[in-house]
Amino acid sequence: MRFLRKTHNMRKDSLSRPVIYLNETWVNVNHSPKFIWQSSPSQRGLKVPLGKGSRLIICHAGSANQGFIPAVQLVFQSKSTVDYHEEMKSKVFKKWFLDLLRGLDEPCVIVMDNTSYHSAYAEKIPSTKTKKLTLWHGF
Repeated sequence: MRFLRKTHNMRKDSLSRPVIYLNETWVNVNHSPKFIWQSSPSQRGLKVPLGKGSRLIICHAGSANQGFIPAVQLVFQSKSTVDYHEEMKSKVFKKWFLDLLRGLDEPCVIVMDNTSYHSAYAEKIPSTKTKKLTLWHGF
């Protein structure tokens, strides 16, 4: 609800800035539609196994007015077929995000979700399980 209120107020603001949305996803090499149009019911449809094969990870940003921002797409082949979050880490995201910021012509509002690699800490935060000795080595 807070997000929707802030977005609404921002759009009403006379000094409104462009809103850039960013996100990541993946696609399998054999990605194909589950249902297709075919001329005859006797045809068996696609014979490609869904969800099999190598995977591409895609990260991009864009806005309603500008569409996708040129030259900021990130596409690379995953080494894993389990979960793309294993390879889309904060180091990769940070480099891509800084390139995105350098490519913007004017101040913008950037909207992203709260996945873990969007907000990585520079240093590991101590928890109740952290040993005292580990804490003192930092000073």
